Amino acid sequence: RGSGGGGGGGGGPYVSPLMQLSWLRMVVDEGHSLGALAITDANNMARAMSVERRIAMTGTPTKNSTCSEALKNIHGLLGFLQHEYGANPTQWRKDITQPFGQRDPRALERLSALLGLPNGLMIRHRKADVPGLEDPIRRTVYLTMSEKERGSYNAILSFARANLVLTAMAGADVAAGWDESLLNPKNRKAAAENVRNLRLACSGGGTMHPTISSHNYAETRELLVTRHQVTEEKLETAMGFVNRAANGQTSTCGACGIELQLLLLTPCAHLLCPECVSPRTAGCLVPGCGRRFELGRGNSSKYEGHNGIDDFVWLQPGFDLRWREAMQEEEAGAVATALYRKQQEEMAALKRGKSMIKPFSPYSSSSSSSSSSSSSSSSSWASSDDK
Repeated sequence: RGSGGGGGGGGGPYVSPLMQLSWLRMVVDEGHSLGALAITDANNMARAMSVERRIAMTGTPTKNSTCSEALKNIHGLLGFLQHEYGANPTQWRKDITQPFGQRDPRALERLSALLGLPNGLMIRHRKADVPGLEDPIRRTVYLTMSEKERGSYNAILSFARANLVLTAMAGADVAAGWDESLLNPKNRKAAAENVRNLRLACSGGGTMHPTISSHNYAETRELLVTRHQVTEEKLETAMGFVNRAANGQTSTCGACGIELQLLLLTPCAHLLCPECVSPRTAGCLVPGCGRRFELGRGNSSKYEGHNGIDDFVWLQPGFDLRWREAMQEEEAGAVATALYRKQQEEMAALKRGKSMIKPFSPYSSSSSSSSSSSSSSSSSWASSDDK
């Protein structure tokens, strides 16, 4: 129904045709987005349009977060629905938010009366409420993973399995590993990230790349040399595994022969996969070795009060897992930021009349060294762009 008003003619401000009509109904799918705290053009327009009946459809009216955040989301939805609470945040805080924070049961009663059945603002439909709805047809189809998917999947799974095994092993302080375990509720964010990464790996999410800090690398080498006093040959074998893993290459489990990027390193410099090792493992599983996890011979005073299991756990190199694509994006962003800052510094120096840097010209050939430098720079950028 037309409500009059200009359409942007006569030199006045532009008014959308949607704003020049009065609407009987507005139905917004994924309506929980209207409860978001962020101010967006879509939210502003949905609230400003002339609508007699407003409906927000959503399966998740509030986020899976704190009670205070959920109440903010509900208040935002009430604003879209043009309920009196939506236009009066002071009254909302007085009647709902503050009593909730004080665990006043009357707050829940008010909210239930506002939203619940039969006369509340919220109507819930379940599949069981729809007559004649047939059951879905479900089939399980197994797909062959690509080589890249298998590599990333195995790396993530090895990382998680190693965490669960190592944190469950009975060192001198039996409870020490619980703080780092993915099963610990306080580490649920890291556990959820591992699950998400597994899903990504199954759908071509990218290449998972193990990384190790220079500190952890040096510490692993020092433990092998000074604490466990391995031979040069065994040291070369152990550090070769660390180098291969950091370069995205695999190594072989000495017990079962599987090829993985991430393995567990024993004090005798053998490699075991996380699947072969269990929390009850007390020694090397490589055939012909069988050496038990015992306290190292070096620096005994430094490790007083610990046992051989502790030595095995501490020896692990301490890899982190990163998506290679994310690392490349960060590197590209860092380069772009550095270039921008350099340009700003040069511009500032030019304005001050104190520039010490000659502006680069790709056509300059004043000297052979300058030409060589430019070619080298161009080649470097081409390599970066190719990546």
